Amino acid sequence: MSTAPPTSGRPPTGVGRSRVPAQAGPASAFPAPRGVPDAEVLLARDPVATVYVDGSALSRYLPAAPEARAWGAWAGTHEPALVVSQVSVLEARVTAGMLGVDAHLAVLGALTRLPRMRLSDQALRRAVLLPDGLGVFAALHVGAALAHVDVTAIATYDAATARTAAGEGLDVVSPGRPERWWEARPGNVPTARRPRP
Repeated sequence: MSTAPPTSGRPPTGVGRSRVPAQAGPASAFPAPRGVPDAEVLLARDPVATVYVDGSALSRYLPAAPEARAWGAWAGTHEPALVVSQVSVLEARVTAGMLGVDAHLAVLGALTRLPRMRLSDQALRRAVLLPDGLGVFAALHVGAALAHVDVTAIATYDAATARTAAGEGLDVVSPGRPERWWEARPGNVPTARRPRP
């Protein structure tokens, strides 16, 4: 039995032998250290916006929605300042899903133009601290608006959301409705008066 190395010049393989080639030396065994990124790079940032749009306002992009015309005229000049959240998108998609394909496409068209903010821990914390009796979606909308550093207003057509947002110091935007419409008696939401021809 011969103990001579194989003629190929490679060491034999088998038990106790590795197919992985040996490293050239200890210096090449470790990758070069990477630089530490600046802390600013690691911060999550929301889109710059001043008006948070909840699901009821986002649904006004649907042609058949009440105040759709007033919303369209206002949003046409203010879209660069608007931002939505995943909760807004969920509400609008549910509404559009009940109305058919055209409504669904209208919402998708709006979403291609509107930036989406994340629901941060701070937004959830602000939502939890809002007054009792507020619905979950309304609380999340107001909490998200309050947590965004640039947002000063909320666009909504939901009375509870509008009332709570106004109480927290946010401006309320509801094109097509009169100022402070949410203070009207429940079930009696006034509509904006049309100018005489």
